[in-house]
Amino acid sequence: MTDETPRKDEHRERQGLLGRARDRFERMEPKRQALLLAVAAVIALAATIALNPFQSTTSDQPEPQSAQQATDSGKDTKNQSRTDPSSEPSEFTGSTEDIANKARSILNSPDGGNIDTFGQTLIRHGDKDLGNATDLFDAIGRQEKESTVRALADEWYAEALSKAAGYRLDDLKSSLPKAEHAVDRLPDPTPDDCTGLAKAAKQARTLVDAGSDDYDKLTSAQQTLTKSISACTANMTVDQIDRLFPQDGPSVTIPDTGKEAQ
Repeated sequence: MTDETPRKDEHRERQGLLGRARDRFERMEPKRQALLLAVAAVIALAATIALNPFQSTTSDQPEPQSAQQATDSGKDTKNQSRTDPSSEPSEFTGSTEDIANKARSILNSPDGGNIDTFGQTLIRHGDKDLGNATDLFDAIGRQEKESTVRALADEWYAEALSKAAGYRLDDLKSSLPKAEHAVDRLPDPTPDDCTGLAKAAKQARTLVDAGSDDYDKLTSAQQTLTKSISACTANMTVDQIDRLFPQDGPSVTIPDTGKEAQ
């Protein structure tokens, strides 16, 4: 009895305080009630965040990466993939015989005969070993392991392709001015056989001015220019060709038309 009496008194006191607080709140203006509720909500939210045992501390979070750091990181990854030979797929697959056939196909392209092949271009410019893929075919003749032959093929092609592109560019630089002068000398209206010459010369000029190192584009431009010159001169007499392409002009095949000079 003695212990329960103080507890009942405390309970009645708390009930009285809550009742008076509720009565005071209900007598407030609506605006003040809303403000008081908003303040209470903010306090409750702050207490929840402060007591949340799952929140991460600053030391647990990684530092934000700047845009420059991200770019540099990307560059490092790219550089690693470029310098690591194992990251680049080989141009040469299959057996040793397949590799040899692939190399021969590269050396003998492009077909058609109107310009030098890959191998001929290298040899004409003084790179005989590259033009014949000497080291590669010597290794094949020694019956080296397939992996060794493939590595040699990749090494040969990377070096040969770069040099062949440079030689194609040199060839275009040498022949293009004469072709452009021929375009300027064409009669008006332009003969039907010569309508493609101006376009071919313009495409070649774009690559030359850009210093292109794209072997395929340079080869295509050289083929197109040579074909355009041949087509343009196919029905001309020797004198007409001499006027269009002086003796120091680019080499073209003069067809034996049997026409007399006019």
